[in-house]
Amino acid sequence: MGERPTHPELLDWLAAEFVSNGWSVKKLHRLILLSAAYRQASTRESTKDAADPDNRLLGRFPLRRLDAEAIRDGMLATSGKLNPKAFGPPVPVMEDDAGLIIIGKANRDGAQYKLGDESVPAGDESRRSVYIQVRRSKPLGVLGAFDGATSDPNCEARTSSTATPQALLLMNGDFAAAQAAAFAERIRKDAGPAARDQVTRAWKLAYGAAPGEKDLGGALDFLKTATEAFRKLSPPPMAGQKAPESPSPEVRALAAFCQALLGSNRFLYVD
Repeated sequence: MGERPTHPELLDWLAAEFVSNGWSVKKLHRLILLSAAYRQASTRESTKDAADPDNRLLGRFPLRRLDAEAIRDGMLATSGKLNPKAFGPPVPVMEDDAGLIIIGKANRDGAQYKLGDESVPAGDESRRSVYIQVRRSKPLGVLGAFDGATSDPNCEARTSSTATPQALLLMNGDFAAAQAAAFAERIRKDAGPAARDQVTRAWKLAYGAAPGEKDLGGALDFLKTATEAFRKLSPPPMAGQKAPESPSPEVRALAAFCQALLGSNRFLYVD
């Protein structure tokens, strides 16, 4: 019913291996996942693109985005807030005042007025996504935006879309802002006050590699420009008044830089 295979000999060989290994699906999966073809990078090369623009011959791994759970857990791990606790009851979800599904224990009356505390035990809001309660009518906002697994009976495969709500969540969402602030705090503790050291440490935590000179220069320019912008937005207090308790322009600039790293394609996509 479909197109002719691009690698018929490979399919025949896999079928023979499947039978010779006792029809073990697990062994077949291991064989495929450990193959050189599956472990390729997705880096594009001009010669391969010219010969096989649709990548039907598997000259590279198709570019793919992280699953929704991996994105949320990756942001928590990078910010240093991931709670590794295992087992136990699921972390409940609820609808906030804006209609977004967040982590919390709903405590409201029929008119949706709060009756008391709706928080979960300390640290539970940062547990791995596998422990978040799954409710078909209330998917967690972060997971729902990035095509989290649906609980429909016939969900045989996940979609991987690119939609506006994803960018809005990464730029304006409370979860992304909170993780960026925690990430910045972690960087200040690890690297100290020097901007160059902060950028290098943040780059390694987010991307697993040191920044190149061009990346480092661009990041330092961003921090300088953002610090100046935040300084203009925070005028000095009037005579006789105490300055309000708020993060310094340098701290806000570093948090903005960390949020840019967490929302970048390099963080969200697998190379």
